[in-house]
Amino acid sequence: MAKKYMVPSLAEKCTQYLQDNLDPSNVFSILPSAQKYEEIKLVDRSWKVIDEETEEAVKCDRFWTIERSLLEVVVERDTLTIKEIELFKAVDLWATKECERQGLAADGAIKRKILGEDLIKRIRFPTVKQEDFASVVLDSEILTPKEIVSLVKYLSSLPRSPVGFPETNKCGFACVDDIQRCCRFTSLSDSLCRVYYDPVHDVINFSVDKDCAYLVVRITLTR
Repeated sequence: MAKKYMVPSLAEKCTQYLQDNLDPSNVFSILPSAQKYEEIKLVDRSWKVIDEETEEAVKCDRFWTIERSLLEVVVERDTLTIKEIELFKAVDLWATKECERQGLAADGAIKRKILGEDLIKRIRFPTVKQEDFASVVLDSEILTPKEIVSLVKYLSSLPRSPVGFPETNKCGFACVDDIQRCCRFTSLSDSLCRVYYDPVHDVINFSVDKDCAYLVVRITLTR
């Protein structure tokens, strides 16, 4: 209404309120409106929430009702922090809900038609684990027999050839199975803790023996 009747001060307050209350539970309700009314800062903030808290965002009810065009952008986005198998589950459920809305049987062929070939080809099936592929992806019946054969060969570490799907993890996702933790001390004493109250510098050096996308360091002080 503020936009319609050209009351910029009210529109600004509305936008600020949405930014202040934006979280994974409502981001897919807010983003489409922010895009429609060209609220660039709110759009950017919405994508930041989606990138940083992807799994929570795609599990909210509002995700099941987004437009297919927005779903396609989400699937293609490289900065999401979510395992591809969890993203696929969300996409599959979106397709199932869309079948229900249209009064169609939610079988694999119809879900694939609703999703569209372009969207299907953007899902990173080669990055999922074999057991997840067998128990989740195959059960969805979305893939063709030819695609299943090529992906099974790929995931089985047989001589790999192009499978027609992206083969790298999203750069925003750090695989939780590869997280390495280290502790500076096996135990802490009061005398040891007190050194950190003194005006001295302390350093921890990290090195890696293979390429990594990024290194995240979280320091936890416990007493």
